[in-house]
Amino acid sequence: MRRPLPSRLLAIADLSLLGEGLLGAVNSAAEGGVEWFLLRAKGFRREVVRSFASRLLSDLPEITLSIHGDPELALELGASGCHYASGVAPVEGADLVAGVSCHDLGEALAAQSAGADYGFLSPVFKPTSKETYLPTLGAQGFEAIAAKVSLPLLALGGMTPEAASKLYEAGAFGVAVSGDLFLSDEIAVRGREWVEAVKVFKE
Repeated sequence: MRRPLPSRLLAIADLSLLGEGLLGAVNSAAEGGVEWFLLRAKGFRREVVRSFASRLLSDLPEITLSIHGDPELALELGASGCHYASGVAPVEGADLVAGVSCHDLGEALAAQSAGADYGFLSPVFKPTSKETYLPTLGAQGFEAIAAKVSLPLLALGGMTPEAASKLYEAGAFGVAVSGDLFLSDEIAVRGREWVEAVKVFKE
């Protein structure tokens, strides 16, 4: 049975992007009302990920935390979810909200069949936090895929609060954001703008 998602907004806290400032950045976003975070630390040693995740969970008990790519660590630390790379099936029986990265219809259908609770569908627009070799879907491309799956899809890639209503109309369950939030000069202020923007998904 598919687990309910914590929020219509998921903020991706990428250690490669934020470095030692990650803890402060997440704290600021939480001050702005953001509730659900994904800790992404691709290429870092497990102990580094453990340290940051532990600090987030102890310092910010009010947030919901998912960890990228390590369900065992997520369970060990008491995190709420795990997000898996494209093509990786969620661990069966793990009491975690499970997400899978998807870039086309085939991957979205595979994630749905594998028992994911949600999927990232990206890149919708050109990302602001990293380079990508993948073609952008645009709102129309997103809509074409969303119409053919029952899996809740979070739009990712080049997201802005102003684009939220467009993605809502395209069938997105919600939005995942990284650069627009965490590269902002005022993260808490931008967080509040995001929280306001995703209210459209509850209408």
